[in-house]
Amino acid sequence: MKLSWIGIPLAILIGTSGCQPTPYQKAYTTSGRGYYDREFSQDTFYVQFTANYFTPDDTLLRYLYRRAAELTVRHGFHYFAVVRDPRPLIEYHTEYRTKEHEAAMMDSMQVEHPAWGTMHMTIQCFEDPQNTSGVPLIDAKAHLPKGRRPRHP
Repeated sequence: MKLSWIGIPLAILIGTSGCQPTPYQKAYTTSGRGYYDREFSQDTFYVQFTANYFTPDDTLLRYLYRRAAELTVRHGFHYFAVVRDPRPLIEYHTEYRTKEHEAAMMDSMQVEHPAWGTMHMTIQCFEDPQNTSGVPLIDAKAHLPKGRRPRHP
């Protein structure tokens, strides 16, 4: 009888542990959960964050801006501008449709679908807010957690 009293709470704990939002972390594969980034040039970066179903959109966006801020500071800049707005990543799926009069023949086409839980954007970093030609800048330190500032390389 004691085994069932231990087993029930354990089963509940295991069952609900998968319902947690994705934490802020590095994705170790391009399709993994967490952040992924790529350097286009010394001051321009691609940033992506992939989360699970239980991660709210506002948290996903906050994580995306946090990674952009970390890259900005890590590369010696103070500000960044969003060159390409945050948007869901688009996936392409092939859909097959049968023709009504010829059941053996199939027609295929590629269809765009947003990848749920994945957002991406492109940023450009700036040191001096005076040299931006009117581009709205974001202070990188405003998007970093307090006491967790990345060091310069």
